[in-house]
Amino acid sequence: MLPSPIDFLNIFVHYPHALLEFLEKYTSKVKDSSAQVEIHNTLLELYLSHDLDFPSISQSNIDDGGNDLAHRPSKEVSNGKAISDKKDVNDEKGHQERRRKGLTLLKSAWPSELEQPLYDVDLAIILCEMNDFKEGLLFLYEKMKLYKEVIACYMQVHDHEDTGQKPCLSLSVIKDYIARKLEHESQLIEEDRRAMEKYQRCLGDNEKECPECAPEYRTVLETKRSLEQSSKNPDQFFQLV
Repeated sequence: MLPSPIDFLNIFVHYPHALLEFLEKYTSKVKDSSAQVEIHNTLLELYLSHDLDFPSISQSNIDDGGNDLAHRPSKEVSNGKAISDKKDVNDEKGHQERRRKGLTLLKSAWPSELEQPLYDVDLAIILCEMNDFKEGLLFLYEKMKLYKEVIACYMQVHDHEDTGQKPCLSLSVIKDYIARKLEHESQLIEEDRRAMEKYQRCLGDNEKECPECAPEYRTVLETKRSLEQSSKNPDQFFQLV
């Protein structure tokens, strides 16, 4: 049995791009690892992070001769702005490519025949929220049948006017959400109706006041009469004072 790649994570603490390549190659060779969930969790975190260089364009700090390239003067230092601009473009391309891989992993690791995914779904939601990955959130919410959150996800980005044009927001999602909402509203209406019938029946045909409320109501009336009488006799009031 092959050792778990999770046991080697500490080696890649300062080399996240190397860790990404390592885990991708491992998962491409080993399909039934006992640490599959932990591997997918780590890959999702790497895919969705903003500050990880894309593996195919990142350069090693060590050349073939074992020399540290980080301490060599670069020939392109004089053109610092061009280097920076190129790096920004590459970083953005790498970021988008990793997000695409992240969405692919979310879907492939949660096939239709499985009730639970091969990753920590709570962690996946947190990672998507932290990195503003709306596509991932929409997939997870729809998979978990959290249709209210699906609608809210569009509303948060003011994208509600064209939700009907979204291919990932199917009619079944909207239909099921509306049906659930209407059912909930109908339950509230029925509860109000039963409460009205209950209170309407607390008085008999020949009764003028509610037997449950009458004692408290009479106390309030007596207090009111007493205050009214006191207001008409100020001399008595000052004598009591």
